Amino acid sequence: MLEKGKICQYGAKKPWAVSIFILLFLSCQADAGLTLIGSYDTPNDALQVVVAGSYAYIADHSSGLRIIDISSPANPTEVGFHGTMGNAYDVAVVGNYAYLGDWASDGLEIFDVSNPVSPVRVGFRSTPGGAVGLAVAGNYAYMAAMDAGLRIINIANPASPVEVGFYDTPGSAWQVVVSGSYAYVADAGSGLRIINIANPTNPIEVGFYDTPGIAGGVAVAGRYAYVTDQGFGLQIIDVSNPSNPILVGTYDIPSTLYEVAVAGSYAYVADGSSGLRVINIANPTNPTERELYDTPDIAFGVAVASGYVWVCDKASGLLILKDDTIDNDLGVRKVAQINGITVQQVNPGQIFNYNITVTNKDLFNDAPLVVVTDKLPSDVEYLGAEVYPTTPAGYTINQSGDLVYIRFDQIKAASTRYINITVRAPTNAPTTLYNIVNLRYRNDQNQSDNRMTLATYVPQLGYNQTLAAFSFEDLLHNQSQLLFQFENLLHTIPSNSSTNYSFLVSFEQLLRSQAALTSSFEDLLSNESSTGWDREYSEENRTALLWSYEQMLYDEAFLFASFNAKLNESWNSLCGYTQTGHTQDAQTELIASFEDLLKRQTRLYKSFNLLLNKIDSSSHQDMVDLLAAYENLLRVEANLLMSFNELLDAKY
Repeated sequence: MLEKGKICQYGAKKPWAVSIFILLFLSCQADAGLTLIGSYDTPNDALQVVVAGSYAYIADHSSGLRIIDISSPANPTEVGFHGTMGNAYDVAVVGNYAYLGDWASDGLEIFDVSNPVSPVRVGFRSTPGGAVGLAVAGNYAYMAAMDAGLRIINIANPASPVEVGFYDTPGSAWQVVVSGSYAYVADAGSGLRIINIANPTNPIEVGFYDTPGIAGGVAVAGRYAYVTDQGFGLQIIDVSNPSNPILVGTYDIPSTLYEVAVAGSYAYVADGSSGLRVINIANPTNPTERELYDTPDIAFGVAVASGYVWVCDKASGLLILKDDTIDNDLGVRKVAQINGITVQQVNPGQIFNYNITVTNKDLFNDAPLVVVTDKLPSDVEYLGAEVYPTTPAGYTINQSGDLVYIRFDQIKAASTRYINITVRAPTNAPTTLYNIVNLRYRNDQNQSDNRMTLATYVPQLGYNQTLAAFSFEDLLHNQSQLLFQFENLLHTIPSNSSTNYSFLVSFEQLLRSQAALTSSFEDLLSNESSTGWDREYSEENRTALLWSYEQMLYDEAFLFASFNAKLNESWNSLCGYTQTGHTQDAQTELIASFEDLLKRQTRLYKSFNLLLNKIDSSSHQDMVDLLAAYENLLRVEANLLMSFNELLDAKY
């Protein structure tokens, strides 16, 4: 086992001939998800690769930067190269520039690759330690510089890069990725370090997770960081709260791991002499291995783009693998953000952004005429929308009511466009904001990732026990069919904190629908104007409406009875349970939802009393049936309120 605090980045090469292995791979691994399509044997050791457009850029150790034309993946061809001052270890490409982390010369080298056939070195900045890991975001390059920690370099002027900040990590920084306002550093014996880089001149560590082995590689996707930990495999860490990262799953790989890339439901792990491992991470708490692809030499670097997996296999160069599980299509995803930080909760009246990402995963084909529609929650205030990068400029933005419409003339191959919609949260709380984004593209072969629904919670601030006590007169209104179906659903809910909370969120939304109906029904019942209730509804109409209400009373009674049972069953399991990203525990959120609704029903009852005085009362049996239904509802509500009161006593 490797000594903690040390990291081995070079392994013994296999003695087999590369060409023999390629033939064996083509014949023996054709049935697997991964299929070898092509390869290019670089002059030295291929360590890292990044794909941009029709080119692959390789950090090839002592042979520097190699630029490979991959427009035909089966026949990759080198079109340009440039030597480096030391040993090229990592590479990133943004726009017309390639950035190389140079180990032996300890620094960042910048190349103009606007002409891939003839790259030109335009800038260099030394670092105190070996520049072995690299990430570029905006005007900054973030360098993992081994014992010198994280170095931050301003690259706004590529000819004159300047270090503006650094954070000396406790271990040896080997790799870094940037997501939002945070840099995630694989810090060898000190595990995963999370650095706030909102101010690049003053980076601050906000959290860490000390992995059991040697953290050598890291990738971040969504709320999870994926860390390759030599001797202990793949570590999956929830970083949704950067100040408190939590290990949620592991996959044990007792060997020397290097880089990791994540695409969709899979993590692609460069496993040294064992080759490339594909780990299914659809369930982060229980990752499983999909397959192992044995490469000819030492699988060191890996990238995933446009349905292909690009493996730097050291002495055997670049391997191009086709993964049949990855689609070459357009996809859309969305998050809520405040100042660039992803959130699950916003305060009442707070301004925040919906950030939509539209990605063309096809490496070689542009996607013409792409339309994105975003349906905003009806109770948010729309403040504006923008697209970035702003170039190419072939797009239009239109907004009408709660619908935002964005039309792109095209999304270029292997590129991403971002849509930022600014809104203001409603002041009425608590509530949950549901937002739906759709992507439409005529030639899309896979539409499973063309739609996404995002839920953002708005808590009621200053909520307390006394206000809740004032509100207990109880409950709701909604359509009979929905109530009946929801009552059946109650009997299928598993009993654990997470699923109980998901159920309560759904019930909360039902309560809010009923709250809206309650307010509208109240207005209708109490409308005494000459153009309203009196003129538009006859006594017969009012009687029919009352029958509908009677049916709803029966359905509510069944629903409340089942909810009463479910509440008793799940309340204790929710004690202390707080949904990720929320500030209030689940019990408090539920109580707040009840408070908001009970006040409305009190007003409804007063209006309903007006209606009772206006109906056709000639049918004695109709009146008896209505009162029986209403009495039944009141009895069930009384039982529910009693149980809820007992639960409140238990909580407070």
